[in-house]
Amino acid sequence: MVGDVGRGVDGEPAVLLPRLVRLAADAALRADLPALGAVPRPPALVDRRAPMMRRWDRADAGTAAVHDLALVPGGRVLVALGELGVRLHGRDGRVVAAWDQPAHALVVADAGTRAIAVAPRGGVTRLARLDLAARTARSWCEAAVDAWAPTYDGRLWLVARGGQLLAIDALDDGWRASWGVTVDDGPDDGLGLTASALARDDDRWVAAVGDLGSVELWRYEGFTLRERAPVPSLRSRLAGGRHLVTGFAGNADAGTWLRAGMELAGGDGDGDAVRVGYFLETPEVAEVVTLDAWRPLLGDAWSGVLGPTSHVVRAVASGRFAALAWRAGGWGMVVEAWYLPARRRIAVLAFEGADAAAIRLADLCLLAGDDRGRAVVVDLRGGAIRRDLRAAP
Repeated sequence: MVGDVGRGVDGEPAVLLPRLVRLAADAALRADLPALGAVPRPPALVDRRAPMMRRWDRADAGTAAVHDLALVPGGRVLVALGELGVRLHGRDGRVVAAWDQPAHALVVADAGTRAIAVAPRGGVTRLARLDLAARTARSWCEAAVDAWAPTYDGRLWLVARGGQLLAIDALDDGWRASWGVTVDDGPDDGLGLTASALARDDDRWVAAVGDLGSVELWRYEGFTLRERAPVPSLRSRLAGGRHLVTGFAGNADAGTWLRAGMELAGGDGDGDAVRVGYFLETPEVAEVVTLDAWRPLLGDAWSGVLGPTSHVVRAVASGRFAALAWRAGGWGMVVEAWYLPARRRIAVLAFEGADAAAIRLADLCLLAGDDRGRAVVVDLRGGAIRRDLRAAP
């Protein structure tokens, strides 16, 4: 830690070191501590010329897959382990509470004291309610849900089902909608308008509503529809390439709606090797990045010429930040954080050996977990790794 302080590395060693010395109450340690002087703190991530990069090797893994994760008050991290249930990790990384309710996704209340555990069951979704303050959990119900907002106000949860947008009373014993609107009045043939994504910020929220041909953003304040804005069609940005949209996310601020996709160029994608890149598109950002740009981070195992197994699998946006996870062929998963106003990538996390990843943005932090049991929280202000957990059954 003394060496880290002297080098001015990312994180909080300069703050923690004097605290640890005081706690040790060791006169010899205080006497031997070198005089380090004032070391300039590294610049903020958004001000750096190059993104922060971190890599986790294949052997550095847990023993249970992380399906989702969230920050809750007190610096704790809530981790969904699929059929193994949910774990609550304290500030020191230890598990302080565990529930056996299956959870492949988490919906967290704004206050951070409640959560909904979501688990797919064929054509329906099993739901359970967690009370983090009382540390209790119980099964709620099963319902057909196509998309949902990853947070709620503690009572009303916004979901999409077929051609409907619904506000579900999460405190009711059963599945009851306090509000709803139909987005498609056509025949129930599975080809009409649907809501493919929802995001909220306090009483403002937005739904992506569309079909195979076009998408509109329906923006609400409370339950009042304020705008229906068409989303411009995507344009192929690699010469001779074609694209496939694989991520669609955003928040209630129209300026940070994010689309991520895959470009295939140099082949037909049907068995031939193709060069793969991705693009981000918001009203302010439209950029293509070829995946082999991260060869120095991923190492010699990175080929740069990949098949269609390499693509963006998830994208999220919150305020001025966006994050996406993409599968790097057979190497693993890569998670990126972007600062949208500057059109700049500010952090890259590489998880060797992973086949799936969960990402979330909250409290100016990027949360990332993978199917090899790694759960990481990165402060997007200074780049500090706030948590680096390993999940276990």
